[in-house]
Amino acid sequence: MSNNRVGVVVFASGLVVMILSAIMGKVLQSQLFELGISGLQQTHGMTGMVPAMVFFFSFPVGLVICLVGAVSMRSHLSGRVWPYALLVAPAVAIVVLVPMVFGRELSTDYFGIGGVSILLLSAATIYYWGSYRARQPASRHAALDLQAIGYLCFALAAWNSCGFGSVPSFALFPEKMIALGTREFAVGQLKSIMAFFVLGWLFTMLGFLKASRAARRDG
Repeated sequence: MSNNRVGVVVFASGLVVMILSAIMGKVLQSQLFELGISGLQQTHGMTGMVPAMVFFFSFPVGLVICLVGAVSMRSHLSGRVWPYALLVAPAVAIVVLVPMVFGRELSTDYFGIGGVSILLLSAATIYYWGSYRARQPASRHAALDLQAIGYLCFALAAWNSCGFGSVPSFALFPEKMIALGTREFAVGQLKSIMAFFVLGWLFTMLGFLKASRAARRDG
């Protein structure tokens, strides 16, 4: 089987795993809403938690499998490709280890440092994007511009996530949310975050699609 076919099979397998996560989420939605994670475990035991684990971890695992497949389509199946599979470990470990290492309590330092880091990294990305764009031929500018819009949407989603959890929506402070009557505002802000994520992935995908077509024409 050619590398391209192997890559397609691997990519399709990852997509199936990601879709399985969405299906499990839909199946478990009502139970998780009613019982929560601890209640679900108490009701069904560890065996009953298997579908929940599929829901929680299949998306990042499937995404990394898709990455391996996408790289395999145009590369030799060598050491340059399969190390991408090692990303499965940190993709899952971050979800588990971050709460263990940094705790499950609200931390202004953690979120403050994270927010400032996102601000600086966003600015640095835009700076180097502009520098890189200036050195590219005009035929590549449209693709780079689409990608930049995608990155901008991701940055705005991150910015609004801060406002959703704390001021002014107070989603992490339910008593204050109720007292100030900000629930409707919080729902609207969460919908905006979802829109930014969708648009971010859309423009990023269109940017790479445009870049791929430009590279094919130039090549």
